[in-house]
Amino acid sequence: MPRLVIRPPGWTQSGPARVAQRAARILPLLVVTAYAVSVIGYNLPPSPLKVRLQSTLDAVVDPYLTQRWRLFAPNPPNGNYDGWLQVEYRTGGTTTTSPVLSLTQPLIAEAKAHRLFPPRVDRTVLNLGYSLSDIATSETKLERLIASRQNGQPLTDPADPSHPISVQEASILPAGWQELEGAGQMSDAEYLAAARESLAGARKQVSGQIGRLASMMVPGVELDGDPVRVRVFYTWTAILRFSERHEADPEQDPPIRIADTGWMSYQPPER
Repeated sequence: MPRLVIRPPGWTQSGPARVAQRAARILPLLVVTAYAVSVIGYNLPPSPLKVRLQSTLDAVVDPYLTQRWRLFAPNPPNGNYDGWLQVEYRTGGTTTTSPVLSLTQPLIAEAKAHRLFPPRVDRTVLNLGYSLSDIATSETKLERLIASRQNGQPLTDPADPSHPISVQEASILPAGWQELEGAGQMSDAEYLAAARESLAGARKQVSGQIGRLASMMVPGVELDGDPVRVRVFYTWTAILRFSERHEADPEQDPPIRIADTGWMSYQPPER
């Protein structure tokens, strides 16, 4: 409904009020534009420009704005991923290791307690876990390739064992990674060495990010001393088939450890 506002003669809106009004109109537009540009850039095909902007796009989109349709076919999830934390702490001259603590359950409880504005830490922790798992899988594949070459075994296509392939065709690096620069001019040995160096750098970067997040959670752990080091690992547990979930004693496979940061120095959160 229209409403009549009566103002005294000579009334004019103050400067700060006009600025606030304009900001209230422009700010949502800027936020929506930034979001749209970030998502469009994130989904663009590989290009020199995207390579230069990739780290910025990942930092903006990955932790907060990504949406994965993993619930649906053709590849729905068949297991649960969980993060686990251990803390090494010192009391006097004695160093003690804490029991294994769930990272996933407290984060889920926190999200349920703030349903309207849930924290995104859980998503960040799991996304980093997926990345670390992909790196670990590639590291295992790489070491197997190196062992095969040392034993003189030919490298073949897993889908067609009679078809020999080159090291570059073996898809060592995780899906979505940019191919190694100059890969086409490398020998097999040079490519394997470059891939190992690339994976080691990625592991160090991702583990460092996980270590910082884990250190932020340590103050919530009851310790009888001062934290010294932290360790995070991830497990995968198969989801029971629907027909088996209500059985009296269903057979549940044990969790499989899929990625491990190893022990890292504790980083006190900045105040």
